[in-house]
This record gives sequence, structure tokens and C-alpha cells, in this order.
Amino acid sequence: MLGFQFPQNFDRPYSARSLQDFWRRWHITLSRWLRDYLYIPLGGSKKGEARTYVNIVVTMVLGGLWHGAAWTFVFWGFYHGVGQAIGAWKRTHLPERPETAMLVWGQRIATFSLVCLGWVFFRADSMATAFELLWRLVVGWGEPIELVTPLVVGTIAGMLALQYAPREPGLRLQEWISRWHPVPMGLAGALGLFVIATLGPQGVAPFIYFQF
Repeated sequence: MLGFQFPQNFDRPYSARSLQDFWRRWHITLSRWLRDYLYIPLGGSKKGEARTYVNIVVTMVLGGLWHGAAWTFVFWGFYHGVGQAIGAWKRTHLPERPETAMLVWGQRIATFSLVCLGWVFFRADSMATAFELLWRLVVGWGEPIELVTPLVVGTIAGMLALQYAPREPGLRLQEWISRWHPVPMGLAGALGLFVIATLGPQGVAPFIYFQF
């Protein structure tokens, strides 16, 4: 609306087929910063295979610390760093498998599961809490969970489905809205903000990076 053009920051990350692919889609500007100012200065992939894997892990651990000075973020960065290093090793040493629908969806499901597992450490307030949550994934079956409602599950499923929606309708809608007169565009924006404020949680949620 004001004429500013921002770089794309997310590109359907939950449709990624590997952790490397995920980080090419998730928080793209941060990924580029980590690459340009940490990974490459550390030597990138120019100092041998073993050093490449070390550089990947170190970069992601520092990326975890960027989110907050806590062991949970350190572990989260280490987790993603090791995952990416394993992926880099596989690309180098294992033959490529023929592309099939089963392979593609298997990779997507595996990557989504790995990413969600990492989010447990990212959002937990301590390592003990994170491991307790993971343990309850094993032993907590059958126990009533108040937060998991049909509305929540349906919303999550809908948001995941959008990761695979065609791009063209959204781009056409964006182009159509950009041609509106400022008055109806402003009214539509105000209506959208009103709906978000009405349906969203009450109060002000603390900014996640304040914990840094």
C-alpha cells in the first residue's frame, strides 16, 4: 500500500523435502544472513568435507543463539545443524533415488515431523520441559487433552493444505487488490484488522525475542 517492496521471507516451508530445503523456505532473510555472515566466513564448503559439516553445525548453533540465550535454542540449532550435515553427507555419498510420488511425500512427511520435533525445544521454557513433552508423546496416548479440539485440528489441517495450494489464484487476487482505489483498500484493510482483533486472543502476547 505504501510502495515498499520487501523480500520474500517464507515460501511454503512445510512442503519442504529436507531440512536443507526447509531452510531455503523458512525465514529466508535470516537464512541468507547466516549463510553470508557466518557460514561463508567460517570457510563454507571450501575447506574440506569434514570442515563443511562442522561449519554447518556451528552456523546453526549460532543461529539458535540468535533467537535467545538459552540451552533450548542451542539444542534446537544443534539439532538442525546435525540434520543438515547428515543431508549434505547423503547428497555426496548416496546415489540419487528415482523420483516417485511415494518418495516425494515420504520426504515431506519425514521433514515435517523432524521440524515439528525441533519446535518442541524451540518453544519449551527449559530442556526438562521439552523432554517431558516428548515423553508424553510416547506415554500420553488416551489421556484427555483440552487444547486439542476439532477446531484446532481443522485449522492446522487447513493451514497445511494451503502449503500446496496453487500460487496463481493468490497472485491474481493480490494484483486485483492492488488496483483498488485507496478508500476501499483502506476499508478492506480495516475490516481485516477488525476480524483479526476480534477472533484473536485477548491482550498483548509477549514478543518471543524479548527473552534474548
